[in-house]
Amino acid sequence: MGRFKLLFIALLALLASAAPLHAQEPITATTDAMVQPETPRRLLFTAEASSSAGDLTAARLFFRPTGSTTRISEPVQFDPAPTVELSHEWQMQQNGTPPGAQIEYSWRLTDEAGNTFETPLQTIVALDPRFEWETIEDEELAIHWYDGNEAWGQEMFDTGRRAMDQLEEELGTDITRQVRLVAYRSGDDFRGAFPPQQDWIGGQAFPDLGVTVQIIGAGDDEWMETVLFHELSHLVFHQALEGALASPPSWLDEGLAMYNEPESRDSEARVRAAAEAGQLLPFSQLQGNFGAEGATVGLAYAQSQMMVAYLIEDCGEEGFQQIIENMVDDMSVDGAMESACGYDAQTLYDDWRQTLPNPPSNSPSEAGTAPDTDVNAPAQSGLSPLLVTFLVGGLCFVGLLGLAIVFIVIRLMRPQGGQA
Repeated sequence: MGRFKLLFIALLALLASAAPLHAQEPITATTDAMVQPETPRRLLFTAEASSSAGDLTAARLFFRPTGSTTRISEPVQFDPAPTVELSHEWQMQQNGTPPGAQIEYSWRLTDEAGNTFETPLQTIVALDPRFEWETIEDEELAIHWYDGNEAWGQEMFDTGRRAMDQLEEELGTDITRQVRLVAYRSGDDFRGAFPPQQDWIGGQAFPDLGVTVQIIGAGDDEWMETVLFHELSHLVFHQALEGALASPPSWLDEGLAMYNEPESRDSEARVRAAAEAGQLLPFSQLQGNFGAEGATVGLAYAQSQMMVAYLIEDCGEEGFQQIIENMVDDMSVDGAMESACGYDAQTLYDDWRQTLPNPPSNSPSEAGTAPDTDVNAPAQSGLSPLLVTFLVGGLCFVGLLGLAIVFIVIRLMRPQGGQA
């Protein structure tokens, strides 16, 4: 029995000593990635690889921004050799990827013996190389800035944490992926990171990628707080709707972000003035892109904020959370609202419109209700003036045609003169 035990232990030792030799890969590689300092921004992927089994013959790079559903695959050309240096550039700016996006990447390498090796997945946060960035982060939030000292960065981060906690409670959701805010010092610095755009644009959010890029100068506490609550609302709301069949319309997404700002802007005064002047935007104009004209965009934001405030007050916070749950369960926006609150988005707009100056006398939401009438007003004909004109003209024409026929018949029946 003892001899068998010794033999068993010796066999295990032999297997253990052989394992590293069996696991050793014939292909090895070291990889890196960096954003090029020249504009437009380009992300440079590099790798140095070797094979102990002969020449390396093929290389392919795989990468995607975190949050994107599409993985990009690019073959990389090189001259076959046992050791090679590889590189591939990707045009970030031209492909609409913002500074601060996190990029995942790996390489797949093949040698002439048919061995294939895929490098471990690596990530890079692709910040703008024109500036020296500072970062404070935890598992849910990262703040990137270069203007201001560490105390200013900590203040931004603490404000962001307060916003995140409030939003998670308000929306009934938990953050599953880190979100990032990139703070530029000035409009010129900000615009240099993007293709040409309207001068009044002061920030951009990329909810799919979990990134928002904003203009926040050091020491501007009030603006910083407003921006963080507004922009993080977009990112948290998007994560709350992850898996939903329908995307939120602009009035709901932007209106919620405005609603979450700690110091509400004077949207009500602006909207009431527009209502008194008969210049409110129709509901259809709040569904998609708000346009490029600054005044119209501002009014669209203000109307959206008031609509969301009206919705949350009328349907309640639990009802609003139910709308989100319904959308995640593959309901349309209207279906989610009807199930949670008893009305669709158009009805919400119509009912809210009734609270403002110059409300329509008979909105679509009041279908089936007769319009107000003046009991002293004369009864109106059911026929339109245009139709009456056509009828009178037609009768006149028929009368004249009849007279012409009678005249012709009389002439034909009269005896012909000039006969003996």
